[in-house]
Amino acid sequence: VQDASGEAIPYANVIEKGTTNGTTTDESGEFTLKLRKSPSIIVISLVGYGTVEKSVSSGSAVNIVLKEQKLSTLLL
Repeated sequence: VQDASGEAIPYANVIEKGTTNGTTTDESGEFTLKLRKSPSIIVISLVGYGTVEKSVSSGSAVNIVLKEQKLSTLLL
């Protein structure tokens, strides 16, 4: 998992959609996830970035780019 400039994104959440099966990316932006069904959709998210959904199959490698998201100022 990387950003638009190609930098690795560590600690992003990676979840198999519709399940609680998930993991996080390591310091290099890489992850391994054993899917409960194949093919499946994985959801990748991290605060400050847009969420990405990607269709994957068991044993496949995927490249995922998260785009930065502008955060609104919250006034309390």
